[in-house]
Amino acid sequence: MNACIRCSITSSSSRPATRKNRPPPVNVLQRFAEGVEDKLRAGGVAVGTISETMGLLNRAVGVLNGVAQTTMSMAGDVVTVARSAVDQVGAPTPPTPPSATPANPNPLINGNQPPGTNGA
Repeated sequence: MNACIRCSITSSSSRPATRKNRPPPVNVLQRFAEGVEDKLRAGGVAVGTISETMGLLNRAVGVLNGVAQTTMSMAGDVVTVARSAVDQVGAPTPPTPPSATPANPNPLINGNQPPGTNGA
């Protein structure tokens, strides 16, 4: 059985474990597993069934924790590569704001008449 689930499941004590004598859960997945265990105990489910269920939940928590760690590692690698690319190429220059863009020099596009015409 995994270390994150209490040994009280297989203990010969008839008294269920309470939250007071348990160490706090490390993460959300462990809290979920402990909540499931509490519901099973409160429902009077057999100790063997609880033990098997908790074993399966522990394996699932282990897999999900492994996925989370791998994802964090990959995200760190992406950040490292991005920083390296910025160091090699340089950061892109910010775009010029629209208000600083010069007006179109062609008077016909701006709706103005060229000098010396009567508008015809």
